[in-house]
Amino acid sequence: MLDIHSCFLTCRGLLSAVMEGNEYTAAHGYEILMDANTMDAYSASFMAQRLKALKRRCGFLTFHAPFFDLSPGGLDMRIRQVSHERLLQMADVANLVVPANIVLHTGYTREMYGHGKMYHHWKHHVCDILHRLLEQLNPSVTISVENVFEADPAPLVDVVSAVNNPRLGYCLDVGHSRLFGQTSHGQWIEAFAEKLFEVHLHDNHGVGDDHLPCGQGNIDFSAILEALDQHDLQPILTFEVLTEAAFQEAVLYLEQLNKGAASRG
Repeated sequence: MLDIHSCFLTCRGLLSAVMEGNEYTAAHGYEILMDANTMDAYSASFMAQRLKALKRRCGFLTFHAPFFDLSPGGLDMRIRQVSHERLLQMADVANLVVPANIVLHTGYTREMYGHGKMYHHWKHHVCDILHRLLEQLNPSVTISVENVFEADPAPLVDVVSAVNNPRLGYCLDVGHSRLFGQTSHGQWIEAFAEKLFEVHLHDNHGVGDDHLPCGQGNIDFSAILEALDQHDLQPILTFEVLTEAAFQEAVLYLEQLNKGAASRG
């Protein structure tokens, strides 16, 4: 079983909170959600000043790209243009801060894009913005495309294979794959194993995207840690929970799983 402390551990943080003075002083990394409204309210240099101070305090920082209302592969040219502009706006800040990784939603849904002509349109435009981001970003920064509504890994594997850049990989969100996926977590991990840069850890009961601490829903985290270990993976582990207390609870639960596995030999 994967020892979680062999990985970088991060907790979800909000750009809005950073800019409002929340110093996020806990001794672990953070993944900062770069929301559009906050990015519009401050200059890139001022945001970078605050985020670099956080990076110095916590030692490890990642970004989550803006995603609300965005459609980077959308059919409507104007919606797509705004979506790309938002992502490039985030990249400007990233170049000043240099986070280790950026997690990005592609906007794919089977109901909207299917697997025919609309799918190829979606894929073409998602690949276009990914190429542009990779060209613009500091070469030490990686990008991970995250599963959200995908039923299986195929659309994201298709995009990552098409872009074919060593700095582009995957973020497996285990809460989303539990809700919307039609394959096991082990199959997701196997499909992503070659370039699994990050995992989002949170729990639910298979009904809503609750972002509960690990162990508070019915996701089998033992199986997930075993599968990561079988593939010799040590991705960034981001606990996408709502509070610092929930982060600590989730970490403790996975530590107990680790101890139980070790005691069984």
